[in-house]
Parts: sequence; C-alpha cells; structure tokens
Amino acid sequence: MAKREPMTLLHLGHDSVTDRLNLRTEVCALRVDPLGPVLRLINDRPGIFLHNDTARYVQAFEFYACSGERCLRNISTGTRYHREVKPFLGARRRFSARQLRLSREFAARAPFFRVDLFNLLIHSRILLDRAVALSRRIFAGPRLPSFTSFAEHKKFFQNNPHVFSPRHQPYAQRLGNETAWFDMPLKAVRDKLAVHSGPSHIQFVTYPSEHDMGIFFVLDARRPWPEHPDASTVRVSARRLILDVKEFLTWYNAYLLGPLTEIAGPGCGN
Repeated sequence: MAKREPMTLLHLGHDSVTDRLNLRTEVCALRVDPLGPVLRLINDRPGIFLHNDTARYVQAFEFYACSGERCLRNISTGTRYHREVKPFLGARRRFSARQLRLSREFAARAPFFRVDLFNLLIHSRILLDRAVALSRRIFAGPRLPSFTSFAEHKKFFQNNPHVFSPRHQPYAQRLGNETAWFDMPLKAVRDKLAVHSGPSHIQFVTYPSEHDMGIFFVLDARRPWPEHPDASTVRVSARRLILDVKEFLTWYNAYLLGPLTEIAGPGCGN
C-alpha cells in the first residue's frame, strides 16, 4: 500500500466553539423549538399515537433537546473540573467543599460523556429526517424528493436544482449547496463511525476549547477511508452541532411559513 505524504493529510469536521458557555442561557435556548411557529400553523390535533409527521417531529425534537442538554451540562462540569480540581490532584492540601462536590459530579457524569455525545449526533440526524417530512405540505408534482431522509432530500435538490418553480429556488439552493455541515461530520460520522462499519480508527472525548466538548477520531493511516483517503482526523463538537441544527431549523421555519400560510388561509393557526 502506498504511503501517504504527511502534507496531504486532512483534519475534517467541526471547528470548536470558543465563546464562553452560559449554561442556563444555552439550555433555555435549546429547549425552544425553532419550528414552533410552523407547528402552530399546521395545528394538527394531538393524539395518543405517533400517527403523523408533526407528532414524530415533536418527539424527535424532545429527544434531541434532552441529548443536547446533557452534553451542555457535561461541558460545564468537565471544564470546571479541569480548571478547579484536576490541577490540585496529588497536592498536599484538603479540597474545599466546592471541589468535593465538583469531583463527585464529574465522577458521576464522566462515564457517560461519549454516550451523550453519540446520542446527540444520532438524534440530530433523526430530527433532520423528521423535519424534512413537513416539506411534503408545500411540494407537489410528478417528481418529488424523499420526505423521510434528509440525506436523500438534499441529494434530490443537488441533482435537480430547477425541478420546481423559481419560487422554490432558495430552498433548492439552501438544501443542495449550503448544508455541508450535514455531510461532514454529522452524516459521515453517524453512518461510518457510529452506526455502520467504516474506517479503522480510535476515538477520544476531547475539550477542543475551554468551553466545548467533542469526540476526536484518529483514522488508521494504514487503511485510508475510501470516501476521504487523505483524512487523518475527524472532530465532532457538541456546541457546534447544536448551533448548526438551530441555524438550519430557524431558516427552515421562516421558509415554510410563507407557503404554509397561503395554503392555510387567513386566520388559520392562530
């Protein structure tokens, strides 16, 4: 097997978030569904069964938000522990009550750091799959995209950017050309490093910045990843992923409101 030149190696995935984490603010923001206005406009009657696209989306958002909140709380605990406790391990001094509480909290959470990060990754993907199902309400015609898979939905608009009226060109542009964050690292890591068999690698929970946490994948240079043969590492950042999903859903909500309001007619959804 040919040896790869070091200069060609690539580091894929997220950039870390360096802004200071305000736990209360970010948890509160995470709990607010950006698609709330669209769901209120659709106004499906709730039932005991997950029988329609809105009910399945609502459940997916609940699971995503719970996974994201656990990750944010892990970041807060982990960064405070490494700043306030770890430098003093082995020192000939007694820990303060605050340090003892933080040590116990870290010990309880640390075994689940990687589990929570993978859960956030998986539930982010499920949430996006459930979200594009709502687009079924605004598209019609003989050629339609998938409404069950974000990846296939995106691929359809990449291959058919002009299949619908000019009015929907911004939608095709956004889905087809402005969702690279979905392909790498969300889809690639979820598909090939988390769920299905993929390239040989080792993985670590890392702190890419003082205010972030993620998973760092080091790929086996002896067995290159076929889809990314020059890649050496991939990083997933919890906070960056949450920001990417929020930004997309906020845009998606604003886009859907226009055609859905026309379809619903005046006074609907109030």
